[in-house]
Amino acid sequence: MTYWADFVRPDGTVSLTLMLFALDDREARRKAKWMVDDHAVDLWDGVRVIGRFPSI
Repeated sequence: MTYWADFVRPDGTVSLTLMLFALDDREARRKAKWMVDDHAVDLWDGVRVIGRFPSI
């Protein structure tokens, strides 16, 4: 399945959006969590929010 990961700055703006491939929501969440650093990551499946992962 194709998901979208938005990298969110502290001010709430999206700095980058990446396409993410995963077998299911669970795998997509796991991959998105690994992307978190000094920015948060919002994970989407189309218009459905899969998860929001705050910055470290």
